[in-house]
Amino acid sequence: GRSDARTSIISPALASFNFISIVSLIFFGACSSGILSVLIFLILLADFLILLFTIISVRVRSYVIQPYRVYSKSGIFFKKQISIVFNKIDNINSVQRFLNKVFGNGNVTVSTTGSSGIELPVRNIKDYQEFYEILKKNYR
Repeated sequence: GRSDARTSIISPALASFNFISIVSLIFFGACSSGILSVLIFLILLADFLILLFTIISVRVRSYVIQPYRVYSKSGIFFKKQISIVFNKIDNINSVQRFLNKVFGNGNVTVSTTGSSGIELPVRNIKDYQEFYEILKKNYR
């Protein structure tokens, strides 16, 4: 059995669009100063690039539960893979914070024996409870 989870795009993408962008967009047409218009345009451009990067990075991130391990793959320019064998898992937690509730997703964290922190953070996945239960069932 193999379970595959992809992160939800909506939560991080909307979080990257900040309040300044919205205010800038409202006042963009009403600016008479050329410098202010350029500044607002640069803020909007920066937010658009952050949004684009967030969407792309979320689309290339995946988490897979296999019969003997859980692993994640991520990265646009630099590929990263984290693999944890079930018999090395010490602790698994699931959490759904306020913004996760708003966007209908959650987080799962995996810690290993001998590590001082979280070894594998699984963030903003839609079926986080199901992912957590499958992981918990396999590692015990």
